Amino acid sequence: MNVFVFSGPDGSGKSTLVKELSKSFDTVPHRHIVSWRRFFHVFSKGVNFLGRLLKQSYYFITPTVRHGYHDYYGILGIIYILTSVFDVLIFARVWWGISDIRHKHYIKIIDRFYLDIVADLIVDTRRTRLVLFLFDPIIRMHLRQCNVYLVYCEPDLVKQRRPDIASDIKYGEKVSTYCLLRRLYGISVINTSKSCPKDLVRIIPV
Repeated sequence: MNVFVFSGPDGSGKSTLVKELSKSFDTVPHRHIVSWRRFFHVFSKGVNFLGRLLKQSYYFITPTVRHGYHDYYGILGIIYILTSVFDVLIFARVWWGISDIRHKHYIKIIDRFYLDIVADLIVDTRRTRLVLFLFDPIIRMHLRQCNVYLVYCEPDLVKQRRPDIASDIKYGEKVSTYCLLRRLYGISVINTSKSCPKDLVRIIPV
């Protein structure tokens, strides 16, 4: 498989790993491409617009950062999940599929993908069973077709490195959701708590 995907909570070191892995491919005769695939909102944008009107989608503002949240815990959450599935199956897969065809013989390095979409939906709606029921086939296909890594760093250490994340009131919930996905699907973990991403790139089989 020539596709490497890095998923995980903010501040865990995904983007740094992607950068270092990309550098490692600069020294070999392989063309590679880096992409970011966390969001692809089409119909779900309409739900977010409605959420803002209902004050279920909002910003939590501190002196240094602005965090965006969705509290879609009722019927709006179900609609959001269904429209997100539709967006992924119809629009995202077509758009990303075209890119994959264009770069068929490239090594692909992806910063965030399906696991991150699923984690966001679970945190935003708290309807874990419904999200996993609808996305399970997509996740399993994703794991078969790609080298997927969950990047993890101890939350306290992340908050020391990233003051903006220290004020994220849902950060703990996000970390717990990724841990749940790791347990359910047996995803390989790269722990950046004690080693820098530059050193950890060496353990990735290329």
